[in-house]
Amino acid sequence: MKIKLSDLWNARFAFAKIFNFQFNDAKLSYILSRIAKKINSELEDIDIQRMNIAQKHAEKDEKGQPKVKDAQFIIADLNKFNEEFADFLKTEVELDIWQIPFSAIKIVKPTPNEMILLELFVKDLPTEEELKEVLEKTKELKE
Repeated sequence: MKIKLSDLWNARFAFAKIFNFQFNDAKLSYILSRIAKKINSELEDIDIQRMNIAQKHAEKDEKGQPKVKDAQFIIADLNKFNEEFADFLKTEVELDIWQIPFSAIKIVKPTPNEMILLELFVKDLPTEEELKEVLEKTKELKE
């Protein structure tokens, strides 16, 4: 699957919600663990690059070392840091992963915003007809 790093980075908290959920199905947990290993590895690489960019744009002390406050680099020019990191996140990579089964998504119950971020990574999404059916049932429950 070819994706932008930004798609992974933006979905990192939604992934955490799924990958930290305790499923009753061992097969599903196994499948998700395989997906999690690859996604988490890629997210770690992104974070390392983010830290490198932050260090590059950090204020420097008299010895030329980056200044740190509360275990974070003090960024000299936040706009330049954000611009470079955003440019890095536009990078497309080939990620050899299975897609997350929709059955797992139904169990975890992500928010609509989380679902938007996860959409690229989910297989067997509901069809238009299935969505209409859900909307009709929702209307009936409200009445």
